[in-house]
Amino acid sequence: MITQKEQQPRGIRNNNPLNMVRTKRSKWVGMRPQQTDKMFCQFTSMAFGVRAAFIQLEKYWDEKHLRTISKIVRLWCPDSEKVMMVYENVVSGYTGIPKDDPLPRPSDDYITWSRIFNAMCRVENGCSLASDDITLGYSLFIQYLHKDRYNAF
Repeated sequence: MITQKEQQPRGIRNNNPLNMVRTKRSKWVGMRPQQTDKMFCQFTSMAFGVRAAFIQLEKYWDEKHLRTISKIVRLWCPDSEKVMMVYENVVSGYTGIPKDDPLPRPSDDYITWSRIFNAMCRVENGCSLASDDITLGYSLFIQYLHKDRYNAF
């Protein structure tokens, strides 16, 4: 018998709503000690999955200068050109943000980035994420940034 949890999309089951790929270097706070998915990270709670995704998006913006929906999606979704175009058009459509318009830094604009995040989640999983999950994960992301910045001094 298939449980309700097993019927959920993979990203939701894994508490990894943007389906972040797991690598040997993946050592995110909140990762499940036992990783049973061979491809994607698994987190102990949705908040930690959201936090990790926002950290990655902030790094894309800051280090790789990926500051449009189009540029972010082209790295996030390294599939065929057709799949990338559909992905970026869906995210742009859900958010109302033209895919080539410059975006603010994720840590500076919760409203914009929660919309982008939820649109990406819809593409990845076929469903939106509860706003409470996004808010809590974003708060953990901001705490991480402040801790990291203070430790740098």
